[in-house]
This record gives sequence, C-alpha cells and structure tokens, in this order.
Amino acid sequence: MLLAGALSMLGVALAMAGSFALYGLVRKFVAVPSVIGLTVETAVLFVPALAAVLHAATLPAGSALGQGGLVPWLLAGSGVVTAVPLLLFAVAARKLDLSTLGFAQFIAPTILFVLGAMLYGEPLDPARVTCFVLIWAAIGLFSYDLLRRR
Repeated sequence: MLLAGALSMLGVALAMAGSFALYGLVRKFVAVPSVIGLTVETAVLFVPALAAVLHAATLPAGSALGQGGLVPWLLAGSGVVTAVPLLLFAVAARKLDLSTLGFAQFIAPTILFVLGAMLYGEPLDPARVTCFVLIWAAIGLFSYDLLRRR
C-alpha cells in the first residue's frame, strides 16, 4: 500500500534500519563499558563531522555556527541532548534481550504517528491506518510468540 509510494526512499529506509540493527547487535556483544564505547564512537565520527562543518562554512549560506547569538550555544547543547539518549541506549543494549530492544524501537514511531494524527491533524487515509494496524498486529503476534516460548 504505502510501499508503492515510497519506493524511491526504500533503500534509504532499509539502510537506516539495517545499520541501526547492526549497531544494536554490536553494542550488545562488544565488551566495552557504555561511556567508553560512546567516546570511541564520537571520536570516530568527529573527523567527518568536522569536515562537514568546515565545508558548510565555505558555502554561500555559511554555517549556523557563524550566526552568533544563541544559535551556536543551542547547537552545542543539542549534542548533549543527543549524547544522553545514546548513552542510555548503549547501557540498555547490553542489559536487554535483543527482542525487547527491538520492540522498544516501535515506541517512538508510534508516538509520532499518534501525535501527527491527533495533535497536528495529519491526514489519515485508509492505507496509513491499515499499515499501522498491520504493523502492530505483527508486533502483537511476535510478542505473543515470545511470551509463549518463555
């Protein structure tokens, strides 16, 4: 249903899902404390991030960091706001079953779906509602099977 309209982005969506699944798997089995792991991840990504910031500064639009005022501070603060959930995820990934961790990944999209529909008035055509119901039916079936096996 919705897949036909999203084929142009299907590769991106699958790459994101696959990379995040791989990230969760690696974080689960690599015997490194959460803070050290996040530090290494940040250090590895620092060089490409710095290159992107420097490249943006050379563009005609400039960089948001050069706007002055509150913007640079808000951007720096967003790093902390991003790092804390990543650290908590890394801690959870080591302590939870992968099935539980995977189930938890459906919470944020569901909240966004409900907020979009109820608070922001996003149009809900039958195809979107059907897909939402089918996804949660599959999650319910998976959860039932998981609980039955335990």
